[in-house]
Amino acid sequence: MKIKLILSLFLILILQTSSAQDFIIEDAERFAAILKENPDLISADIIKAKYLKPGTKGVKIFTPNRIRNAKNMASMVNKYRSSYDKGIDIILPSAKASIDEVNEILANVQQLLGQKESAPVYVLFGGNNSGGTASGKGLVIGLEVLARFAETHEEAKKIVMSFCAHEIVHVYQARTGNGGRGNLLHHSLREGFADFIENMALGEVSNAEKERHEYGQVNEAQLWSEFQEVMDQKELRPWMYDGRNGDRPADLGYWIGKRICEAYYAQAEDKVQALQALLRLENAEEILEGSGYNP
Repeated sequence: MKIKLILSLFLILILQTSSAQDFIIEDAERFAAILKENPDLISADIIKAKYLKPGTKGVKIFTPNRIRNAKNMASMVNKYRSSYDKGIDIILPSAKASIDEVNEILANVQQLLGQKESAPVYVLFGGNNSGGTASGKGLVIGLEVLARFAETHEEAKKIVMSFCAHEIVHVYQARTGNGGRGNLLHHSLREGFADFIENMALGEVSNAEKERHEYGQVNEAQLWSEFQEVMDQKELRPWMYDGRNGDRPADLGYWIGKRICEAYYAQAEDKVQALQALLRLENAEEILEGSGYNP
């Protein structure tokens, strides 16, 4: 009995250690220490030597199109210092306090999508131009941008958890070859599926999509009528990746996509297979037809 108990405890410790490594905050903590040491202007040399060079894979992923280089990042930090300070004071402590909950969400998403290998989440600071990016290598979060959407630690905690739940789905999509190409219907299903899984993992609609969710519920038939007219086109605006459209919330294509995913999942006898089909999204038109969605 003692041997079995020791083995069980050892296995739990291994799993907990493995899980903790999926939410990696060392870059953000190192950057916070650098800014504390440099309360005034910061130089590109310091950014390069103390932040970029010793950075994790997350920094390497974020550098080409977002951080760009040490000179650009130093310029952004000096120009928008308050955004970085807010990220350090509000978002970073909330992220650290949420490690266990975020890891649980990541594990839930991994299980829902039947993924053998987990996906790492790198928490760091970037060039004040991106809240994050997802690829097959993992998810990277830029805290100075997330700071725009939270004023309190509680708001920051919710932002971090919902962002991770949504964006980690894109990592698994990328690993299956489901990239960002295709018509409006494909993009809507891709983003809508991430929202669908996020809702399942969190057990609620996140604050980030609450406005479009409430608007969509009231105007679903009208939105679907308009969406059908353009869903086979490559032009994504104003349905995706765009600002407000008059009195309408932004990104209503996400919501239409989520509704189609919900319908497809609801009618499927094999729920596991349905999630795999939605994850891979090999044929958006077949998903739509199979869903029976027609409000």
